[in-house]
Amino acid sequence: MTDESTSSPNSNSSRSHPHGEPDWYVAVRHSILRALRTRPERQDLKLETIHIENFRALKDVTLPLSTFGCLIGENNAGKSSVLHALHLVLAGNTPRNIDIHDHHDPLLPIRIELTISEISEEDLARISDSGHRASFEADITDRMITLVRIVPPGESKSSLKILKLGPAEDRFTDKVLTPIMRGKRNEVLREAVVELIPELEPLLGDKPAQSDVREARDKIVEALAPEQKALRDEPLGTGIDAAIKSFLPEPLYIEAVKDVASELKTSGTGTFGKLLNILLHEVTDKLGDIEEQFSDIQRKLSRVFDESGNHTDDRLDQVKKIESTIERFVRESFPDIDLKMTVPVPEIKTIVAGAELTADDGHEGSIASKGDGLKRAVTFAILRAYNVLRHEGLGTTERKQTGGPSYLLLFEEPELYLYPWAQRQLFQALEAFAKDHSVLVTTHSPVFFSPKSTKTFTKLRKVTESGCTPYTAITPVVLGNSVSVRDAFQIIRHEHNEIAFFARAVVLVEGDSDAVVLTHLASLLDPQWNHIDRNIAFARIGGKGNIGKYRTFFNHFDIPVHVVCDLDALIGGFGKLTATTEIIEIRRTLMAAIDRSLPTPAPEIGARAAKDLTARGDAQSNWTRAKEVFEGGAQDDAAWTALREAMDDFFTSHRKNDKLAALTGTDPDVARHKHELLEALRGENVHVLSRGDLEAYCGDTGRSEKVEHALEFCDEVTSETSYRAVLGEQADEIVKELMTLFGSIFGESAPQPIPPTGKAKESPIEPVIIRPPFDTPSSVEDVTASSQN
Repeated sequence: MTDESTSSPNSNSSRSHPHGEPDWYVAVRHSILRALRTRPERQDLKLETIHIENFRALKDVTLPLSTFGCLIGENNAGKSSVLHALHLVLAGNTPRNIDIHDHHDPLLPIRIELTISEISEEDLARISDSGHRASFEADITDRMITLVRIVPPGESKSSLKILKLGPAEDRFTDKVLTPIMRGKRNEVLREAVVELIPELEPLLGDKPAQSDVREARDKIVEALAPEQKALRDEPLGTGIDAAIKSFLPEPLYIEAVKDVASELKTSGTGTFGKLLNILLHEVTDKLGDIEEQFSDIQRKLSRVFDESGNHTDDRLDQVKKIESTIERFVRESFPDIDLKMTVPVPEIKTIVAGAELTADDGHEGSIASKGDGLKRAVTFAILRAYNVLRHEGLGTTERKQTGGPSYLLLFEEPELYLYPWAQRQLFQALEAFAKDHSVLVTTHSPVFFSPKSTKTFTKLRKVTESGCTPYTAITPVVLGNSVSVRDAFQIIRHEHNEIAFFARAVVLVEGDSDAVVLTHLASLLDPQWNHIDRNIAFARIGGKGNIGKYRTFFNHFDIPVHVVCDLDALIGGFGKLTATTEIIEIRRTLMAAIDRSLPTPAPEIGARAAKDLTARGDAQSNWTRAKEVFEGGAQDDAAWTALREAMDDFFTSHRKNDKLAALTGTDPDVARHKHELLEALRGENVHVLSRGDLEAYCGDTGRSEKVEHALEFCDEVTSETSYRAVLGEQADEIVKELMTLFGSIFGESAPQPIPPTGKAKESPIEPVIIRPPFDTPSSVEDVTASSQN
């Protein structure tokens, strides 16, 4: 029996994994990915930003670029147009011809700026012509340059320019000066240009040449003050446009709906053709003897030049006879004609150009004849093979680490036709590719978001205004250092990515039961408050201690963020709800009123109570806050006040239940300040459940299985009438509060809360109890133990 560890790829004894891959396949893939993760990254130029004007719905937008970026948004928001704009500025064309319909305003030109930074000597070395290279290098400032592609209205041909700091006045530009000088010489030339630019008077001789005029004009421009200069689109030198194509990243564009045949072209324009070019580069040195044989064949078929540059004729007699026979018949009509027959030398690339891919799925045929899923898989496989071979080589020649061609992969909806596991595999391949070349994808899949790999996101949405052509608005998302690595790994996962990508608003709640009950109550009170139809997402964040980082994360995607939390958030963890000074002051006043309402003196902490206190999340949170305030130093009255309040919160943590009772009690002072605080928080989209926790809004059964109770509640309570029956005499007040809460979230008008009369009418929010890790040099146990001595 063949041992599994030594079985061949075709051996039937190889084990299969859940997705059907044999051991050898998994081992090879893992080895490749491991090698790709550890290889050194190339230090190529960086595409910094792109500014697009008047291109389709992209009226006037600026997008940040990075080594790995994603464009997200609903269909028809303009994502593909961004890819086309990048293709246009780099290659001078788009996947389809530009016409008048591509101009947002048909009377204005399309204008696309691409800023490139971190340009190195290796990048410039790709420009083969030394003169063009020097001319282009002169326009680079601080290793940065901005190229501009312009398509005039009514034309399909574009021109490439450079954005340069030049004179603000048009009279100094070649566009104005050149027509003035045309056809003029000596005194006539001098008189014309001095009339245009009087500053030239002392700089020109009596009979200047046009070159003298330009040189003098340049001196004047160079001496202009900064406020007399402006950025202008200046033409590139003659031949520079074509010369810098090898300097610019070559766009590899894979459309969402594209005939796979174009990707399988061997001409070098398709992805497969580029893969074959790598093959040629890798094996050229190994085919020297074949090239020699080709030369021998050519000598037998054609006249060739020898090393001295003289023609030699070593052709076969049969070849000479064919040529002479044809020539003889031609001379019967044209006696003075000489004919020469030349057979071109065979080339490896000509032979490889005939390569093709076929698939045998029970019926062998071309890839183009197969299903869309297989076509997309082949494209995906070509990309992965390109990626591996480009960096790992074929083991025949030493790979160049720098100086090779640079690419920009523009991949439209890479997730198409791929099930989730294959999507994740593709994402890994794109991560590896992005180590050497830039990648920009459009996607509807939350899989294509990683806290360590995906550097930038741009969210696009279509804006429709009365009397205006619809246009695209963008929200660049650059997480940078605003979300820590640890927080990013906690937040960035499939369900939250989906919310960030596509939701129109997000509501932060603690857990599953909160999301279940709140969404049910919203649609129950008003059928138009259906969170699925309205695309309102309820995100489970695991406690009020996480409110800040989740709110920061979702704010980056420019979607409204609401918070629903329990009433106990006013007592512990309030700093997570707001940083507004005025609201913090209102809370201070409320807490003072609560303290006055509590019985004095406070009961002592017993051994058991102290032990319980060490396990409570609010106590730990209060201790951490007090410690942070103390270590920050108390330099003024405000700092001393914050320290005192933080310590008071900690040392009164054991009275949390008493304070909660006071918040839901009848003390008029407490009720008034509580109402004022809840109203102020609601203005910041923070909705605190005024009656305590969510159980108070769905019939408190005292059961600990929150999710089970929530599901049973939703099954049993199916109308507003049945809900009011559950609430009893409190129904009017609770429904009024929830109508205000959901009205704010769903953007509908809602009745205003009734002013407090003994009891305050409050606002909506939900359960949040956090158990964070307790990471301080001094523990709560130390403090509570000392309080008992």
